[in-house]
This record gives sequence, structure tokens and C-alpha cells, in this order.
Amino acid sequence: MSKRNNEILQKLDAFIRKYYKNQLLKGAILFLGLFLVLLLLVSGLEYLGRYTATVRTVLFFGSLGITLAGLVYYIIIPLSGLYRIRKTLSYEEAAYLIGSHFPEVSDKLLNTLQLMEQDAPEGTLLAAAIAQKSQELKPVPFTAAIKFKANLRYAKWVAIPLVLLVLIL
Repeated sequence: MSKRNNEILQKLDAFIRKYYKNQLLKGAILFLGLFLVLLLLVSGLEYLGRYTATVRTVLFFGSLGITLAGLVYYIIIPLSGLYRIRKTLSYEEAAYLIGSHFPEVSDKLLNTLQLMEQDAPEGTLLAAAIAQKSQELKPVPFTAAIKFKANLRYAKWVAIPLVLLVLIL
């Protein structure tokens, strides 16, 4: 594998890492919001009602189950992808995501990856095509397709329950 091919794969790996970091950030925001809403809901229900031990047990284990499910879905799964504990995005899937953000490189990147799968000895026409496409893709910052600021729209799911909790306290 030539140096240019290795650069493309390194850029794709950096994109995949940033993708999972973005998923983790989004998940942390949503999990915190879920936790605060559940805390307010269960506390409010407990304050307003005089429940039996059975109802309290159901409330406790229900909220515990929802919290654990949220923890797994929003935190553990993105962490396992970030640290490559489980199957992560393939290079082709990453190329589709990058292509949706940079339409001008969509086909070039996917074609380059498909050409790289075939072993081509140096000096062949296939190796020259891969080198040319890699040179065209070199200036494109793949990681720019992921924007952490896009997660700010989820902040309202934390801000509203947090403000309510502060007002109650």
C-alpha cells in the first residue's frame, strides 16, 4: 500500500473517531436530559402521591431500567465504537457520510476505496489511478463533515429539566 493510500485511510480513521466522539457528545446530552426528566417525574409523583411499597418498587425499578437502557444506548454503544470494542463504521459507510457532506468527493472517495481493495503492484495503471484519485482527495478535510455545534439543538433537553430542578430546589 502506498503512502497516499495510507493517508486516505488515516483521514478516514480520523473521521470515524470524530463521528463516534460526536455520537458520544450527543448521547451524553440526551442521557443527562433523560436522567433529569426521570428524576423530576419520579420525585414529583412520590411527592404528590401516597403510594404503597409495590408502586414505589415499580417506580424505582422502572426508572432504573430506563436509566440503564439510556446509559447503554447513548453512552456505552458510542464508547465501544470509539474504542473499537465492537464493529465500527466501515470505510465505505464513512465514505457515504463524507459524500453526503462533500458531494464533489462522494464518488471519488468511494471509487478510490474500491480500487484500493484490489492489490495493484506499483507502476500499473490501477496504481496510477489510485494515486491520482488520492491526490485529488488530499486537500479535502474529511473531519470537517462532523460539526460538534450541531449538538447544541439537544441542549434544550437538558436545560429545561435543569432549570425546573434549580427552581424547585
